[in-house]
Amino acid sequence: MMDGKHPRSHPLPLLICVPAPPASLHKRIHRRAANQRARL
Repeated sequence: MMDGKHPRSHPLPLLICVPAPPASLHKRIHRRAANQRARL
C-alpha cells in the first residue's frame, strides 16, 4: 500500500473513493454469472 497502512485495516478502500455502481448493473452482472454457471 502506498499510504503505508495495513491492508487488513481497510479491506475495501475503493468503496470510499469510488461511488457504488447502480443496482441494475450489479444485478445484470450477477444474472450473467448465474447463466454461465447454469450453462456449465
